[in-house]
Amino acid sequence: KRGIFIYDQTLAELNPTNKGIIPSNVTLTNTTRNALKRIAINPKTNEVAFAYNASPAAVWAVSTENVAGEATNLLAGLGFDYCNSLCFDENGILYIFDNGAGYPAKGSLYKIVNGEKHTIFSENSKYGNADNSLASDGRGGLWIYQNRGQLDAFNQLSHINANGEIDFEVNSTTPHDFASLNTSRGAMAYNPRENILAIGIGASGTIGVSLYQVTYDPSTDVPSLEYIGATPSLGTNVEGIAFDYAGDLYALSANT
Repeated sequence: KRGIFIYDQTLAELNPTNKGIIPSNVTLTNTTRNALKRIAINPKTNEVAFAYNASPAAVWAVSTENVAGEATNLLAGLGFDYCNSLCFDENGILYIFDNGAGYPAKGSLYKIVNGEKHTIFSENSKYGNADNSLASDGRGGLWIYQNRGQLDAFNQLSHINANGEIDFEVNSTTPHDFASLNTSRGAMAYNPRENILAIGIGASGTIGVSLYQVTYDPSTDVPSLEYIGATPSLGTNVEGIAFDYAGDLYALSANT
């Protein structure tokens, strides 16, 4: 069951029934829930990459034309102990969010350029959960979303600008309209064409995906969010969210 699943444009499954595809040279010994968590497509190389959250960590990248073929570890030799989530920006640059094995770890954000590791920030105490997502905003910045059961001192949602600075955050001390927001496994996606942020939420027994229109200040580039709608309830634990090329929204629930 573990591995990569592929669907065509009609959502027909292309895998052998209920069998995930694992690249030929990849061995997955960590069987915990967070071991395989996030997946991304490099827009420049058309490779599919997934985070293997183990020690040592890996981001395995393999051609979408031959997912069962040999993969490349994009973190080889770079000294990563864990990798919870990943994304590529519009230029194919890889970003890594490392929050360790879970609470009370501290979040570290990196980018990989030409095989070299560059630290954006390290051991930031505003992050405390291994269930998180990372998404490029399409303009040099990033969004980070992490699982929290309530508003507290940790950031539920953060925006990192192109200079590596946190210029937007949601926690118990910030004045935002997120008082009832409980995150759901830290699942998030961003549509940079329309500047729409989709986040998994759970409050009062309703689990689904909320959508926000993002506007960036023309002078400071600081984002602001306006709620624009939500999906129907999806049961419990939204594990993954994505936008496709046409802007359609996909959500994966653990029980629906």
